[in-house]
Amino acid sequence: MKKKYIALLIIVLLMMLTITSCTPNEQEKNIKEDTDMDIDKTVEANLDKLVSIYKDGVDKEKLKNEDAYQNIIKMGDKALAHMLDEFKFGNADGIRGDIMMHACREILGARDIAQKENLSASEWYKKLKQREEVKLDDFKYTGDDEVLKLVYDNLNQSDDYRDYEKEGFLVSGVKVYKVVKEEDYMKVFFHALEGNYKVFKGANSYLVDDIGGSSIPLAMTLKKDDNGEYKLEKIYAPRDGSDYANSIREFCVTPVTNKKIEGLADKLIDTQSDYDFCEDELNKNMKEHLSKNGIEDFILTN
Repeated sequence: MKKKYIALLIIVLLMMLTITSCTPNEQEKNIKEDTDMDIDKTVEANLDKLVSIYKDGVDKEKLKNEDAYQNIIKMGDKALAHMLDEFKFGNADGIRGDIMMHACREILGARDIAQKENLSASEWYKKLKQREEVKLDDFKYTGDDEVLKLVYDNLNQSDDYRDYEKEGFLVSGVKVYKVVKEEDYMKVFFHALEGNYKVFKGANSYLVDDIGGSSIPLAMTLKKDDNGEYKLEKIYAPRDGSDYANSIREFCVTPVTNKKIEGLADKLIDTQSDYDFCEDELNKNMKEHLSKNGIEDFILTN
């Protein structure tokens, strides 16, 4: 009995180590991925039911009365994003593709670029993909906060911390934790949630394609020039893997004297509690940026 208890205790400890070994970035990413996976699984489960019913071909009118079909429609743009990804990655053949096309077109409604044209699933998606790309600049902060303006402007201009190739335009959501000034230097410590996007124009709406991005705690050192304006000196980003926490502690120091800033590293290491704040800021900035460019009605795909 004692041996069984010890074995069970070891298993529990191993599970706890596996969970806590994730960095905050990985934990935040996992939360979003879990939500996305739930949506994907629900859509797929309903698609499987419909495929099993319409083995010999899709009856569009009967399809609309199926509970599984309505379950997908009720999920709206979240289901749409998943199905468009399935088309994008070539997972929309046969009956499954026909069902997804009908569901996509119903969710799109007036936003459907093909409107009332009678097309096959592949023809419809090909036409959908022919949307004209709208070139946009990166999001630009227009508020009154001097520090946020410096952070947003310099994030867009620097690739030092970015582990992916930038395409399209950037939109970020930022949470500032601390600002330290010494002599002519300023050092800002913050968490940035960054998205990389492309926009495509349709007949009655726009498709915003989420290409990638990052969620990361950073520090930024700036120095005053001869005109008294702060210019970027360096952006500090954490290293991956087991060195993640230690690398954050290394840059949580003052800009000139390199004194440790008590408690700051722990806040930057555990940024999960502020992920929602940054996501809200990103979404707000995205809508503001698109609106300034005349884009009000859009679909966001992953």
